[in-house]
Amino acid sequence: NIQTKRIRNVIKNAKEDDINGFKKILYAMIDKNNQIQFDKLNM
Repeated sequence: NIQTKRIRNVIKNAKEDDINGFKKILYAMIDKNNQIQFDKLNM
C-alpha cells in the first residue's frame, strides 16, 4: 500500500520529538478500547 509506505518513510526519517507528537495526536483520535491497546504497546 502506497499510503503505508509513505507513513513508514516519514516516521523512519522523523526525529523522536516529532514521533512523540504524532503519537499524541493519534492517541487523541482513537477510541477508548484502542487507547488501552496503544498503552500496552507503548509501555
